[in-house]
Amino acid sequence: MKFKLIFFGIFLFFISCQTEKKQSPISITQTVKEFNYVGKNAFVAKTVNVLGGIEINFKRNKELFSFKVIHPNVSTYNDGIIVGNKYVQYSSIGIEDNIDYKNLNNDIQIQYLKGYAKFQSEYYSVDQKLAIGKVKEEVIFLNNKPHLFWYFDMPKGNKPAIQQLYISTICFDNVLTLNSPLMENIHTFEGNKSLLLTIIKTLK
Repeated sequence: MKFKLIFFGIFLFFISCQTEKKQSPISITQTVKEFNYVGKNAFVAKTVNVLGGIEINFKRNKELFSFKVIHPNVSTYNDGIIVGNKYVQYSSIGIEDNIDYKNLNNDIQIQYLKGYAKFQSEYYSVDQKLAIGKVKEEVIFLNNKPHLFWYFDMPKGNKPAIQQLYISTICFDNVLTLNSPLMENIHTFEGNKSLLLTIIKTLK
């Protein structure tokens, strides 16, 4: 048991370094222009204990959205959550200061989500110069709202995370994203995907 705890601690340290995000906005595509990590459209995240788990609240003035993680073995770690033996990182990233987020149809939301997936994956392929696999995407509608499930393989020989799985959706003028790295011989693709979907379904 002691060995497993030490190994998991090393894994979390590795993940916290691997999942560090870009700190400045960049151009994406003709349809998606900028994503901002700070600015007037930023939400502040706060963790609250609830019956059977935790809730992450994102608040900006009177605007609020949140999701829950209900599990007998759940705790927080940096800007993420440990759920059993899995790690889920969350982020809420501003799109544009002037976006008319109250009137985004599904097609426009999907364009923004795909633009964000490109933006985030380029952190690995461009900034970190890692030979990641092709980004694969699946549009999923939950509560009549588009979500983008996307993932890619880490470079061959990369340990312990061999894949990165994400699910993203639009909340006001932000992209909310959950990320779960898949550890070789410990996690399964369907298991990590199911966890992300279970959590995002609690979004309100």
